[in-house]
Amino acid sequence: MGAEIIRQDCKGKMKVVKGNPGKISQGSSTSLEATPTYCRETHESNDRQRDIKSLGPHSKSDNKHHNGESEVSHNTLNDEQDNTVLHDKPNGEQREQSRQQGQSIDTSLNPPESDPPTKPDLWQRAFDDLEPEKQQLIKSIPMPKYNKTIECNDVKLNPDTVARLKALSGVVETVKTQYEIDQEKSRIKEPAQKIVKAVLSFQDFIQAAVTFDPTGHATSVWAVVSVGLTRRLKLTQNYRSQKMAWLESCAFLTDILIRYSFVEDEYQKDSNTDEHVETALVQVYVAVLTFAALVQSLSNRGRAVWIWKSMSGDSLSELQKSIDGAESHLDRWLQIIDRREHRERENRLLETADKMLTKVDYVLDSVNEVHDKIVLAELKVAEEAHYNAYTGEEYQECLQETRTELLEDIKSWATDPDRQAVFWLQGMAGTGKSTVSRTVARWLDDEALLGGSFFFKKGGTDREDAKRLFTTLTKQITERLPPHLQQPIKRAIRDSRDIGSSNPQEQFNELLFKPLKSLNLGLRTPLILVAVIDALDECQVPADVAAFLSTLPKLSDMKDVQLRMFITSRPEPPVVKGFRQINKDEIILHQIKRSTIDHDISIFLRQKLNKIQYDYELPQNWPGDKNFKALVDMAVPLFIYAATIYRFINCDGELPDARLQAILSSRSSNKMEKIDSEYSKLTEIYFPVLEHIVLQKRPKELEAWMDDFRRIVGAIVLLYSPLSAVSLAKLICFDKVKVQGRLSSLQSVVSVPKDCDAPIQLLHLSFREFLVDRSASGRFWINERAGNTQLAEDCLQCMRQQLHRDICHLSHPGVKKNEIEKGILERYISPELRYACRYWIRHLENSEPSAIDWTLLEDFLRSHFLHWLEVMSLFGWISETIHNITVLQSLEKIKSSWLAAFLHDAKRFVLKNVQIADTAPLQIYYAGLVFTPQMSIVRKEFEAEFPTCICQLPRVEQRWGAELQTLEGHSGWVNSVAFSPDGRLVASGSDDQSVRLWDPATGTLQQTLEGCLDRIN
Repeated sequence: MGAEIIRQDCKGKMKVVKGNPGKISQGSSTSLEATPTYCRETHESNDRQRDIKSLGPHSKSDNKHHNGESEVSHNTLNDEQDNTVLHDKPNGEQREQSRQQGQSIDTSLNPPESDPPTKPDLWQRAFDDLEPEKQQLIKSIPMPKYNKTIECNDVKLNPDTVARLKALSGVVETVKTQYEIDQEKSRIKEPAQKIVKAVLSFQDFIQAAVTFDPTGHATSVWAVVSVGLTRRLKLTQNYRSQKMAWLESCAFLTDILIRYSFVEDEYQKDSNTDEHVETALVQVYVAVLTFAALVQSLSNRGRAVWIWKSMSGDSLSELQKSIDGAESHLDRWLQIIDRREHRERENRLLETADKMLTKVDYVLDSVNEVHDKIVLAELKVAEEAHYNAYTGEEYQECLQETRTELLEDIKSWATDPDRQAVFWLQGMAGTGKSTVSRTVARWLDDEALLGGSFFFKKGGTDREDAKRLFTTLTKQITERLPPHLQQPIKRAIRDSRDIGSSNPQEQFNELLFKPLKSLNLGLRTPLILVAVIDALDECQVPADVAAFLSTLPKLSDMKDVQLRMFITSRPEPPVVKGFRQINKDEIILHQIKRSTIDHDISIFLRQKLNKIQYDYELPQNWPGDKNFKALVDMAVPLFIYAATIYRFINCDGELPDARLQAILSSRSSNKMEKIDSEYSKLTEIYFPVLEHIVLQKRPKELEAWMDDFRRIVGAIVLLYSPLSAVSLAKLICFDKVKVQGRLSSLQSVVSVPKDCDAPIQLLHLSFREFLVDRSASGRFWINERAGNTQLAEDCLQCMRQQLHRDICHLSHPGVKKNEIEKGILERYISPELRYACRYWIRHLENSEPSAIDWTLLEDFLRSHFLHWLEVMSLFGWISETIHNITVLQSLEKIKSSWLAAFLHDAKRFVLKNVQIADTAPLQIYYAGLVFTPQMSIVRKEFEAEFPTCICQLPRVEQRWGAELQTLEGHSGWVNSVAFSPDGRLVASGSDDQSVRLWDPATGTLQQTLEGCLDRIN
């Protein structure tokens, strides 16, 4: 029941706000709610309100009561509003306050106040025509605060005039500030700009306006503009229309005040003014004051919606009618103003306003740019998947004069808007496909045609499946598009925060296809973006390959922005099968001609051998035509063969000619059977390279070298994610110097970075395939089962040595995972421990069951099971542990052991706590253990880990119940649940107008479907 209440609370998003009403004088018995814009009058009773209405504008009672109301208002305003309410007759305290303010006045502005108006105060006449209650409301309008110094030429200005000058200056500042806060790239911008430009044109006229408004009534109306801009409305569905109404009303009122300020300026200067002009001006002022009084009255009631209706409804219409009636008497004056404004001021002031707006727009664009970067940063991407990422691998592009015909075909395809959307380059291992991919990606990048790139790699943590393929491409494509074309994609990212866990088809549709297809540029020639996908065959999940290829036909539907795919792969069954499902007219299949390969390999070897000849100062004709032709014949059709020959001959520590002869002699030796297949050609090069190293060893050293080779190179070959030499040495308990020494002689087949902390990589996947093939590798064979068994034990030993509770020293159990800096994890959790925690069960799964040390495994689980869960939670891998435990349960040896009971209980424990552990990892030791059933094996084994801060443990069930897991995430009642036909997904519909898809095996949220306008039933 409690959980249900919490959901309803969350759905309502209710907030408890603490407020300080401030001091309330005059015997008020009611606490006041602070409001950001309006001065709220508080009355002790309805009788008191009626007393206010019965008083005249100049009576002593009114003045006394108004002072009291002003003091209440002072206590209910926030810092954004002035604490002064202007009167026609200020009291002594206010005069003293104004006098103190006047002491800080600088000198430098317009006409002096010492020249009083020679004509009647028209604003006062209009004020006198109002009903008493409206007069009182006008007096109670608060003035905007202006803390800066007022510059003027006349040091004799009285304090009241200074107060009005500061109030009007405050209006100008409020308008500028609110424009910066509320400016939007939409139709709201137009009235906002109108207000800013109008007020700026009035800025230089402030002091003149004050001189013919000695009582401050016009200033009070100006304050209504400030109120209209700062008032906050409730965020309802028609919020934008309300905000628009506010801005349009304020713009209309601003236009009236400014135009008639100039009219009255001319009126004051002209001694022959028609009496009807005075009457017309007073008529306008009465309408304006009436409108302002109504706004203030509604403000006192605290109903923002009423104010909106008044400003956009009948009151505004009445104000317009009053103005229209007066216009006929003022034509001559308005024409004078128009000429003066257009000829003398408007261009200069509008230019100033435009400059200010440009600066504001620049700042807002910068803020939006930062926000967009944050949105893109939320996408889970494969950081090392793009073509020029530094991964420790050797970076190679096609040499000049090689692959020229192929590259020209690709360039023609990439630039012709009428060509197919997909270019598939297929070839066997070692034919140089990745080199072509990098060359193509570089050229596309230089030509601004590259959308993105993703280089698959077996064993690369984020590069061996398609989970992050489209999110990575989306981020790259977005960053390369012009800013105005990025918005649909960024909007899709914001609307689909869970898209990273969706299947590839959904990611493609939501992140790329729909946003790019929606762009209507009206171009004669479409914008072409090419994505480079390399080594698709190294994607380890066949279903992901099929899912990716199934999206390709949709590329042909893109018009103004054409997304194309350049794909390379071996002709592996999942890839070939997927391409067969696509219409042949929609793809280009390219297979390189044998003659072209022969030519290109010849050029490659010639350039590389010439470099060796120059570096080692060998004879000009080295290696000789006969030897050169023999090397070319050996290498064709595999570029990797030619590259390995070059690296082997160029290896330090031995003369190149000796190594050349070793390669040539291996061809005619009887140590290996010759087969004309491309795969066997790789064997032809790898075997002699390794044999040559062995032959350099003395018999006593050979056995030790072979053992080290199997441990070190075997680990490199079998690791699921590459490690540096330092981390590898720690994981397999070898000396770092020995690891580096053994690898130094293998640099023709293994990439060993000079940086000890950079990962060691195989130069080509074919070397791994050679080593694990017993028939091909002979004595260099790596036994995968035995190697995985050894690595599993290495991982267990590593975790036993380094794991402990609160490994990152977070101390507080409530620290959330997303609050932990990445640097903290790197500081306290070593790369080898991180690897061991994530992959030890995968190694165990591929081990030889009879060789597993079950005692070591049992000891580890008894001592460090919770510590392992903590690390997995810290890195966001906690959901993987459910599958991992299932894998352990499936091992044949476990079925009748103590481990079977423990693993069953451990799985229940993880299922129950996976969500809280994923949020706050240390809660495994708190909420996790405390609420686990009494008879739980995990609870009993880890009693020592119980939190000491809890004196009285809660009562819990004796044993696990039928409930396996609670799926949390909906903010409303869940009304419907359904399984997919294959049982791999659960769909839930809720009152929160969303459908969520879950993985029933792990309880993880896969996707959230939103957009419904009603609850899901």
